[in-house]
Amino acid sequence: MQDGTRRSCDNCNKIFESKYFPYKSKPYCLECYEKITGRTLHKFRSELNTAKTSANSNKTKKDKTPSQTVKRSNTSKPAKVKCPTCGSGRVEKKGKRYGKQRYVCKNCRKNWSEATYSSSSYTATSSKINEEVAREMPIEKIRKYLKDKYLNIEPIEFYYRDDKKPRKIHSDYHVDNTYVHVHSDSRGHYIKFRIDRIRKI
Repeated sequence: MQDGTRRSCDNCNKIFESKYFPYKSKPYCLECYEKITGRTLHKFRSELNTAKTSANSNKTKKDKTPSQTVKRSNTSKPAKVKCPTCGSGRVEKKGKRYGKQRYVCKNCRKNWSEATYSSSSYTATSSKINEEVAREMPIEKIRKYLKDKYLNIEPIEFYYRDDKKPRKIHSDYHVDNTYVHVHSDSRGHYIKFRIDRIRKI
């Protein structure tokens, strides 16, 4: 039986579209024809598969909604990172450490991570260090005391951070605006004590 674009196979009695019949003169579908003759119609199969693929791709293009084809314009851009030390926006990425992104400021060259968003350089953390020490005397008075003792080559005595007893240094030391450098061995090594961590004298 033949009805427009559809035909009936005389062997399996199933109705298929005409494209599934290899020959117009023979009333057998592709599978039945190959079973009866023992031949495999490779060329016909490849043409059939090509036609199926093109039909499916055309259907997919038609089914796409405008929201799928148009690029999303409402995607929010990530906030620009600024240097926590100088506030500059001239910042670049500097790899990752422990899975956290690190940054470097091109303006002041300070480094920090996205986890803490605080500078890992010494100057940026100095204010935090000052807060940690419960200083009992003004830092200017402590500096003046240390410098006077150093110039007069006299022993110094101070309470460093949580010390319960004062540290006594008799000789082999020198003082600058930031540290008290204490000579520790014959190799020229020094122990540094930060002046802003000294509680009192």
